Amino acid sequence: MASNPPVVVSKFPAPPPFYKLYESYKKDVPFEEQPNILPPPKPVLENYTTFGNNYTTQDALPSLEEQGRTRLYPEDFVPVEELKKLNRSILFTYLELLDVLINNPEHYKTKVEHLELLFVNMHHLMNGYRPHQARDTLIVMLEDQIQRRKQESQELESRLQKTRELLQTSVAQLQNTDNHMNTNESNENNISIEIDNSVNGNSKTRNNGSASNSKSNSPSKNTIIEQQSETDNIKENYSKLREILDNVSD
Repeated sequence: MASNPPVVVSKFPAPPPFYKLYESYKKDVPFEEQPNILPPPKPVLENYTTFGNNYTTQDALPSLEEQGRTRLYPEDFVPVEELKKLNRSILFTYLELLDVLINNPEHYKTKVEHLELLFVNMHHLMNGYRPHQARDTLIVMLEDQIQRRKQESQELESRLQKTRELLQTSVAQLQNTDNHMNTNESNENNISIEIDNSVNGNSKTRNNGSASNSKSNSPSKNTIIEQQSETDNIKENYSKLREILDNVSD
């Protein structure tokens, strides 16, 4: 297939005609069990043609001689020095072309062809640096990825440290809340005892006919309600804080 000329050369070419050989192909059935299906062609190892253009599988820069061009620099050369020489030659040839266009315009073609040859040689030398450019670009990309990952790691460590500090603060607040709730429960028990004593005292006072003395010894009803409300609020805040701490730990 690699040696066959292209079937069509178009901007939107039709599929090759041999695709019809695989219309009845079944993916789950081996080729040996499908007599009407040809096995796929072997991989191309050298040159091949696609859409009217010739390509090669060898990843190498063809020489100027292989491209039918004249090489203006020797075989053993220093690329930087040769590029400088070619650059000076291009500038000199361009000035000569301007002089020819002014004094003898009909002979411009020779200078244009020489100028084109100089550009081809310079372009070929620069293409020789493509592998080095690709390696350097890859190195820069990898270094940039490493730097970004280091920054992300540092940011993650910083956020982790802040989370640890927040957890420690929350635990300390929970301990203080537990102590405060224990104190309130103790006060609530004392209040209940005082209420019971007050009720008993009031009963005895009513039986003895001295109601005025019992009121002065018992706590007021508003004080008991306020303390109970404060205890309920503390319990509610404690539950919310515990829920937040559990979410952070998860």
